[in-house]
Amino acid sequence: VIEFNDGSSIQISNPEISIQGLVFGDRRLNYTKNMIFIDKTNKLWADLNFNEEVKGIATKLTSKLKKWWKKETAEQVPSDYITIQIANYEKLADGSIQKTIVSEGSGSWLEYIQIDQELFWRVDDSINEWNFELDEQLPSSSRNRKDKQFIKSKQFDQAQIEKDKIENQQRNDAKLRKEHAPKKN
Repeated sequence: VIEFNDGSSIQISNPEISIQGLVFGDRRLNYTKNMIFIDKTNKLWADLNFNEEVKGIATKLTSKLKKWWKKETAEQVPSDYITIQIANYEKLADGSIQKTIVSEGSGSWLEYIQIDQELFWRVDDSINEWNFELDEQLPSSSRNRKDKQFIKSKQFDQAQIEKDKIENQQRNDAKLRKEHAPKKN
């Protein structure tokens, strides 16, 4: 469950994981079945269905023999393929849930996601750096360390003195926490 400051939350059910090829063959880890997101506040339901089929050893050997005799076709769906359905839902008087699909999507959890035929995410997308300057810095911010300021101005001896002060303060704080911590039985 992910809880937000406004009191809303999203429940998430994790998919199953299939690990194959531990003894022989290619090692593969795939998600199987589906992953469900439920937002009760906004009455939204999202279902990510993973395409991986769990096969027995006989089915795997048969499919490998078939692949050996004939080439793979473009119709075969990769194991990382997912389908997505986003729906409004309503709980009925009899306890059942009625869903109305509002968006559908598909893609690969390793490469791209598209929703309603619009590309939503691609692995090659650039990610904006999280570097940003705050108007006001907290006094405890590492940007305010005196030793860092002395290093920038190339006053290395003074920087070492300030670093030692910080380390001694940290040691003293740790000692006080240990002395005043509740005793374990």
